Amino acid sequence: MRNTPKMLGLGTVTLISLVVGTSLLVPAAPVRSEVLKVGERTQPAAPLVTVRPHTLAGRPAATLFVRNLPIFSFLGQKSGVAVGTKVANGRVEGDPLVPATQLAARLNRLSQQRWDAKDLQVVRDDRQHLWLQYKNERLLRFDDTLTFDGLTKDQVQNALQMTNRLRLRLGNAPPLTAMTPPAGAPAQPSLAQRVLTVAVGSVRSVRSVLQGWASWYGPGFQGRRTASGEPFNPQALTAAHRTLPFGTQVRVTNLRNGQAVVVRINDRGPHIPGREIDISTGAAQAVGLIQMGTAPVRLEVLGP
Repeated sequence: MRNTPKMLGLGTVTLISLVVGTSLLVPAAPVRSEVLKVGERTQPAAPLVTVRPHTLAGRPAATLFVRNLPIFSFLGQKSGVAVGTKVANGRVEGDPLVPATQLAARLNRLSQQRWDAKDLQVVRDDRQHLWLQYKNERLLRFDDTLTFDGLTKDQVQNALQMTNRLRLRLGNAPPLTAMTPPAGAPAQPSLAQRVLTVAVGSVRSVRSVLQGWASWYGPGFQGRRTASGEPFNPQALTAAHRTLPFGTQVRVTNLRNGQAVVVRINDRGPHIPGREIDISTGAAQAVGLIQMGTAPVRLEVLGP
C-alpha cells in the first residue's frame, strides 16, 4: 500500500520528490532580503585622486595620484628646520599633506559633478604668479614647493606640464600649449611661434620644425661611448638623431600628452625605419614616454 505524503509543519523544508513511496525532504534555500538595514550604507567608490606621503631628498613630501598614477609632488621644509612659517598657497612648511589633500578633495568633488577637464587652465595673476585655475576658481599656485619628473627651469612649461597631466588623467582633455590670456588680452602666439629657450643673455628661437615618431633607450647602455665620443648617461637629457649635428638643442614635444623637454644631440640613430629620434631614459621620463615606448612627437630645432 502506497504511503500518502503528509505536509509536515516545518516551514524550513520543502518536499522535493517521492522515491518508491519514500518522502525526500531537503532544507529550503533561505530567502535573502534586498532591503538594507537601518543605518546600513553601500560601499563608497574609491576616490579618483589620492595622496601618498613620503620623503624626497630629505624633505617631507606628498605626491598627488590620479587613477594610481603620480602627477606631481608637494614638498615641505627640510628636516632640522623649525616648522610653522607660513608660505605660498597658505601652507605650513614641513606639512605638504595639507595643500595636497585640499587639492585632492576639490578635484574629487569636481569629478563627481558634470565638469570638463578642458576647463583646467594655467593663468598668471597681476603679481606674475602662475595658477592652476578651474573656470574662475584658483585651485593651486605653482611655486618651487611643487616638483615632478621632468622639472625644468622654465616655470611656465612646468606649470603647463603639471596641468596637462591632470587634464589627461582626469578627463582625457587635449594638452595645453600656452597659458590662458587674461580677459581682453590679445591672443598669445602658439608654442611653435614663440621664443622657446633663453640662454645666458641671448634668445634662442626655433630654426626648423620636424615631426615623426620617437623611441627611447638607456638600459644596458650606461657608460658606453656614443657616436659623439662621450659616455652615455641614461639620465642626461640627450638624444640620437641620424643627421642633426652633435650639440644641437632640440625641443621634443610628446603629441599624446603635450609634455616637452629640451635634449642635446650626442648620438646617432634611431636604426629602426619610421622613427625620427631616440631619446635618453631621463628625457623619456620627462615627456611620459617610458610606458608608451613610442609616440608621435614634434621636434623644434633650436640650434647649438
